[in-house]
Amino acid sequence: MSSSFFAALYSAFGKYDVVHIHAEGPAFFAWLPKLFGKRVVVTIHGIDWQREKWKSGFGSKFIRQGEKNAVKYADEIVVLSKGVQDYFKDTYGRETRFIPNGVNRPEIQSAKLITEKFDLTKDSYILFLGRLVPEKGLRYLIEAFKAVKTNKKLVIAGGSSDTDSFMKELKELAKGDDRILFTGFVQGAMLDELYSNAYMLITAGYYSTKHSREVQELYEQGCTIQEIMDQTGLKRASVHGYLPYTKGNYNLPELPLNAERRRVYRRRIAVCERLMREINSPNAEECLWDAIVAFAGYPFVTEKGLPLKYTVEGGEIFFNRKEKSVTRATVMRAFHRARVIQESEGCVSGPKKLGTFGASYLYPVFLRIGVCSKKSEIF
Repeated sequence: MSSSFFAALYSAFGKYDVVHIHAEGPAFFAWLPKLFGKRVVVTIHGIDWQREKWKSGFGSKFIRQGEKNAVKYADEIVVLSKGVQDYFKDTYGRETRFIPNGVNRPEIQSAKLITEKFDLTKDSYILFLGRLVPEKGLRYLIEAFKAVKTNKKLVIAGGSSDTDSFMKELKELAKGDDRILFTGFVQGAMLDELYSNAYMLITAGYYSTKHSREVQELYEQGCTIQEIMDQTGLKRASVHGYLPYTKGNYNLPELPLNAERRRVYRRRIAVCERLMREINSPNAEECLWDAIVAFAGYPFVTEKGLPLKYTVEGGEIFFNRKEKSVTRATVMRAFHRARVIQESEGCVSGPKKLGTFGASYLYPVFLRIGVCSKKSEIF
């Protein structure tokens, strides 16, 4: 606090035109340079007063006042995410500038160090990278991952950032699931390899907005999901999105719907993984058809941006666009042609490459279930 005060005081008397303050705590003193005619810019890196380590006491109140001082005295406020931009608009009616953090574009690195140290290979893991603090949503990430049937690992890379007790809590939560790996703080070549070889990079952080607070308050008052929808005007998916999943999170009338969604989701993951294992085997056609059946009702989008769904009856696929149908035999011809092109060219660049009836409808299905890729996989 004292360093922020003296920095603000120094800048107030210095020969500067613009004073740039970073974070909500130091922004408490935004009035000082402003008092001496300086233009003030404040960059908000996050809603700091909501962080777990400041959740009560003087620290939280001081930082929150810094947020209010930024709103009152700053000529411009810069935010790093759309969520925080919405927060300032909803809470204070204050317009902000959205300027996300820049990133380097390193060269793709093969898995060497991460294989030696963590036994990780390309596409064998899902990666979370960041500070291990409660507001990053790691509790929810671990709980959700433990409920998913997959042979991929969850790699949690990052340091504890003043919250060693939270790190212990996370490891206790992950206990019993050998797929979850904590690497600790990483940098340099190790970090580049983790980024380069991850199957997926995932973030689970959460933030507070007017809508999220309203939903939470109504839920805590005992309202059902439908009652929250009626009072807020939000759709069902939005309401659930503001209520991070726990076993007791949904009211009884909601349980059958969400249980069915999870069952369908897991089934689709399973058939895709089986198809990938068997794609060059004699069982490939059977696995493909199982995947086709599992994805019936899934909201696909054609290359022209048109929404597309289908149903399966016997050995035929019925698409909802122009009431077209495609037989199983046609699907298999398109499948084998797609695999030949994929292996020779590294991708299937568009539906015309399939050269079959209904190709524009089959193409997005093939992309989704992993039959082929749109961009080249040959390096």
